[in-house]
Amino acid sequence: MLNVVALVGIGFAAGSLGGLLGIGGSIIMIPALVLVFGPDQHLFQAAAMAVNVAVALPAAIRHNKAGAIRADLFRVMFPAALVAIVAGVFVSNLFEAERLRLVFALFLTYVVIDSVV
Repeated sequence: MLNVVALVGIGFAAGSLGGLLGIGGSIIMIPALVLVFGPDQHLFQAAAMAVNVAVALPAAIRHNKAGAIRADLFRVMFPAALVAIVAGVFVSNLFEAERLRLVFALFLTYVVIDSVV
């Protein structure tokens, strides 16, 4: 039960802060999961990707209904995004856990600097 409460709290914090600050919720979610549940960052990154799909799909449907999606750009961007996602997963799997944490920490540092400046 405690794990469920922790997951709900992390999800609420990631969604709220991600939306309020204009950053991706995964920026909050992945480090929080590591702090609460341990160092299995690969697993938590995969979970974050699944959550991103669950959030992006209804948003894309609403944007489409509102006429806010340009089909010409979508036809180019969607296949490119799929290729980038698969490439990112393969590259991520090449890193050992410690190296992946370092790369992610550098990325988080960049996000903080970019958000402040």
